[in-house]
Amino acid sequence: MQLLDIYFHHFSPVFRKDFWLFEFSILLHTIARSLVTVFVPVFLLNIGFSLGEVIIYLALYNGIDVPLNFFARWLTYKIGARKTIILGTLAAVGYFTLLLFLDTSNWSLLLGVAFAAAVYDTLYWVAHLYLFIETNKKGSDAGKQTGILYTVRRFGSLVGPIVGALILILANRDVLIAVSIIIFVLSIVPLLKMRYVKDKPDTKLLSFREFFKHIRERKDYASVALYAIHRGAEFSLWPIFIFTVFGSIEAVAAVPIIIAVTTMIFSYFAGQISSHKRGKMIIFGATLIVVVWMLRLMFDQGLFLYLSVFFIGLFSLLVSIPIDSGVFTRARNIDALSASTYRNAASMGAKFIFFAILAFLVNVFNASFIIAMLALFVLIFINYLFITRWYESN
Repeated sequence: MQLLDIYFHHFSPVFRKDFWLFEFSILLHTIARSLVTVFVPVFLLNIGFSLGEVIIYLALYNGIDVPLNFFARWLTYKIGARKTIILGTLAAVGYFTLLLFLDTSNWSLLLGVAFAAAVYDTLYWVAHLYLFIETNKKGSDAGKQTGILYTVRRFGSLVGPIVGALILILANRDVLIAVSIIIFVLSIVPLLKMRYVKDKPDTKLLSFREFFKHIRERKDYASVALYAIHRGAEFSLWPIFIFTVFGSIEAVAAVPIIIAVTTMIFSYFAGQISSHKRGKMIIFGATLIVVVWMLRLMFDQGLFLYLSVFFIGLFSLLVSIPIDSGVFTRARNIDALSASTYRNAASMGAKFIFFAILAFLVNVFNASFIIAMLALFVLIFINYLFITRWYESN
């Protein structure tokens, strides 16, 4: 039996088949999520919630999410990643089902939506990132595999909003959510067919202090948190801003479509960035994103608003893929499950602080753009500091 396991893990194409089954599951899941997710803030605005209340909802969702990541880590350790992903997918079905009943400004039900969304996010992201790391341990370059992962996700993000906008135009919200739920359930099937992937850790998880004892981990996860603030502004608030400017579902759907087209084309190539150039690429990409945010504060013409989405989608690859490649590369040899947990907790924790600050401000959009720029400046600084002072000695 041991010889059979060694054969399948090291030589058999069945093991690589597990990788592609996993990628197909991610594709279906991404399509299901992106059918609805980008439209959720618009739904809330349309049924009577104010912009300030939508910001509070986003803060609550991210805040609830943070501690649940550690429950997701414990659950994955106990029952395995695939079962945890399936439970997370079922939580997504519950989350989207609650949206069906949210027809008026009902804060009790909205809190239930926020909790269900957080349960879904933590169970799915912690477990599926752990499984991604495990299915790629035999690969030589985490950057290339991360590029493939981003390409698959972006293709799903391209299909979802297009189909979602068409359904909303031709039918209604209930049909959209029903279609999304069906695709969520289908995304479970490829996971059930995976056979030779390591499903859960067989060693003790590292403590917080042990995991972050090296300066590289502190730099990497600080980078994740800082970049998440930009993502909160770009993927949550920018679509709302577009909706307030143009006032149509099609205008909102165009945002993730433009991002998906850009990143799908260039994700694989960004994954070819060598490990010793990752820090420089993060600095370069973050600087270009800052320039675009500055231009957004100066110009508000319709064409430029969409061109800026294209450029940020392109420049983001120079930041997100090197950051995640560094995290995944180190996670292979340290503690993959803790890595996926801390990555998601750092991202959601930073966005919680971001939205909590915005909840007390009046001019939400301009403030969010400025905070995103400040976070990117800090991201540039710590990566520059690491390259110039710490890299050679570590």
